[in-house]
Amino acid sequence: MIDQNSQFFAILTNIGAAKQANADALGIPWKITQMGVGDAGGTDPIPSPTQTALINERRRAPLNHLKVDPQNAAVIIAEQIIPENVGGWWIREIGLYDADNDLVAVANCAPSFKPLLNQGSGRTQVVRMNLIVSNSANVELKIDPAVVLATRAYVLDQLKSYAPLFSPAFSGAPTAPTPPLFAHDQKLATTEYVRMALGSAARAISYTGNTVLDEPVIGSILVAGSHDRDFTWTTPNLSVLPTGASFHIVNISGSTLTLVQRTAADHYISADDPSGVAISYTIPNNVTATISKYQPGLWLISHVSRPTAALKGLVDGLIDGTKPAGKAVQLANSRKLTLSGQASGSVQFDGSSDVTIDVQLADSLALTGSPSAPTPAAFDRDSSIATTEYVRAALGSMAGAAVLTGDATLDAPLVGLTVVAGAHNREATWTTPQLSAIPQGASLRLVNLSGFTVTLVQRSTTDRYISATDPSGTATTYIIPNGTSISLTKYQASMWLVEATPSFPALRSSPGYQKLPSGLILQFGSVSIPPGTGESTGWATLPIAFPNGPLTVVPSLQYGGAHGSWFGFSVWSGSITPTAIACTLNSGSTPRDLAGVVNYVAIGY
Repeated sequence: MIDQNSQFFAILTNIGAAKQANADALGIPWKITQMGVGDAGGTDPIPSPTQTALINERRRAPLNHLKVDPQNAAVIIAEQIIPENVGGWWIREIGLYDADNDLVAVANCAPSFKPLLNQGSGRTQVVRMNLIVSNSANVELKIDPAVVLATRAYVLDQLKSYAPLFSPAFSGAPTAPTPPLFAHDQKLATTEYVRMALGSAARAISYTGNTVLDEPVIGSILVAGSHDRDFTWTTPNLSVLPTGASFHIVNISGSTLTLVQRTAADHYISADDPSGVAISYTIPNNVTATISKYQPGLWLISHVSRPTAALKGLVDGLIDGTKPAGKAVQLANSRKLTLSGQASGSVQFDGSSDVTIDVQLADSLALTGSPSAPTPAAFDRDSSIATTEYVRAALGSMAGAAVLTGDATLDAPLVGLTVVAGAHNREATWTTPQLSAIPQGASLRLVNLSGFTVTLVQRSTTDRYISATDPSGTATTYIIPNGTSISLTKYQASMWLVEATPSFPALRSSPGYQKLPSGLILQFGSVSIPPGTGESTGWATLPIAFPNGPLTVVPSLQYGGAHGSWFGFSVWSGSITPTAIACTLNSGSTPRDLAGVVNYVAIGY
């Protein structure tokens, strides 16, 4: 009699134990294929290893599920489903049979009556056996899907792993056919398509005169067309843009373009003015610039240079290829628009309004709603689906911005970002990323606003740098002067390509200075010479320090400080330091009752 003291368990029969041992010794698969259930003739059975059959078997059928217990690798779970139209007996004993029809495992269970539908209580019943084996690796977990049943819960659980047609959210690494290059429709863009598309410009938009720019310009080339006077462009709303969002401006208007703030909180930072408090930025005619969101309330202006003939031709071509559509005319009699071939559908059209054609695709999946997919890894070029996040990054909007101060080691996660050298009190050294950890073509933008030079050094002894200033490809370092920016791109397995942006920061006053792209610096001003007789020396502090020191100083006399003739006066430069120079005035025996003035030009780097 079954009560609270009854024990229920499953064991291998002697035949099953022998077959398990043979499978373990020879490494051959052991196929468990069927489950039998019985009523044990109305008794309460106790499983015995000597059994070769159930006491009173009522049903035998293929397994519908056989798997290893995810919580215990030594346990296999066998399952059979008994449909609602089978039954009329008790279930007290369970047996497993292998491919040779041998009883290999037997178990008892708490009695369960399996009713028939005509009894008014039909049900689908799941019978499951958990069996401990010595080595589940040799049990072949394979069933024939054509001869088994599945529960509704099992089917619904399996459906969860498939994306629905409406607003699917893909997981894993979904793929799609790559559309033809220049396709402009609702086909999914794969990463291969995006990379091919980058071989031509993404988009160019032409504006003339004063304009307010909005968010859709991100990722575009904006061309300032011909205009007869200076004009302004109001930059987009920074609060709705992600960090790193950018666009490129080409000014070929013949006039000066000034960028102005959208809100009073917006400011501009650049190599010309690294203070970050500017409320406008001027782009002269025939100059290009990249504008990026650097941080909330701050635009970063970089890559300021004159456009090349090739860029002008590219932009002109894109603009010429973008023509406005003519005004629609309503037809006296509507016409039927019909699609055929790989896509079919039709609609009546009379020109009075837009129409939509419901398209039936022959061999392609037509997604609706707002489908999403995982963003592929940067620089993928295969049949993976390209999300809008991937496309924006690929089209040149930097993925974000980072600020580093002092010495630093750049790692792979910084690739695709704008990396800014923040204000510092000395020169800095940056170690470039591990080349082997990033794909060819991967790049990052470096902007030096530190006030000192930043030197790039190799991560490994085989790394080299190649640039327009040193095309030998043997350089082991590269110096980024203050106030300049560069693009750093993996060119070969052990080679960085450095694309430097020309920069001409200057102070147009006296004293003042002019920086040149070569690193040469010209500084100018005047030195006051105290009154006296004979030789007198005056000192002048330079507007900026020479990072590596001055090369020469050229003095000239502006005012001798004496009444009457200055004949016989002479000047020369004396002591020179990176931050100050001394000039000497010799008036011989002529007394100087007033201070003299000596002008100077200092050259250094």
